[in-house]
Amino acid sequence: MDFNNFFTLEYMLTPVGATTTTILIVQFLKEMPLIKRLKTKYLAFIVALLNILICTLLTKGINYNELYMIFINSLIIGFSSVGGYDFNNKVLKVDKLKIEDDKNE
Repeated sequence: MDFNNFFTLEYMLTPVGATTTTILIVQFLKEMPLIKRLKTKYLAFIVALLNILICTLLTKGINYNELYMIFINSLIIGFSSVGGYDFNNKVLKVDKLKIEDDKNE
């Protein structure tokens, strides 16, 4: 594998590439003072939308007929980007508390 071209525009337009890019950028930005007030799921959608728009523009240009699909794909990528965080920080903590309560009985 050529690590000089690990992330390419074509890769970033795939579902896995767009999700990976969105996760990396959101994790980097979400603690910044002005952005911290914005919910993570909205930040993820904005990052995904900008990522897909920019990569599409730079690779093949934007066709007005594709704008709706870019919007829908950004929703999918944005929600899948924060889904792992929600699962890890909400569901597992609840299960951990339940296990600790079961031990006390």
